[in-house]
Amino acid sequence: MYVVTGPAFAGDIPGDMIQVRSRTKIGIAVVRILANGAADLPNAVQAQQGFTVMPLSAYLRAGPGYKVPPLRPLMALYESKASEDIRDHYCPVNFRIDSID
Repeated sequence: MYVVTGPAFAGDIPGDMIQVRSRTKIGIAVVRILANGAADLPNAVQAQQGFTVMPLSAYLRAGPGYKVPPLRPLMALYESKASEDIRDHYCPVNFRIDSID
């Protein structure tokens, strides 16, 4: 097992993991599995199912059996009950807060 850490990471690494230190705080993980023809696809799928990406904190809490929690429902957007003619007269001013002196 591997653990990818940022350049300033100073925590402990579990003994069963190999640390890979990133040069930046931002990273991306890309896994590529090659199949040797259509007959090899079941083996490729099996290999894919063997990969797991999780935060180190989740691994320390739950181990390799960590399951991603279900998504929370999104909050419903506000729908105005005002009549169309009133809503049409509202004109928001768009500006960036950081442009104010």
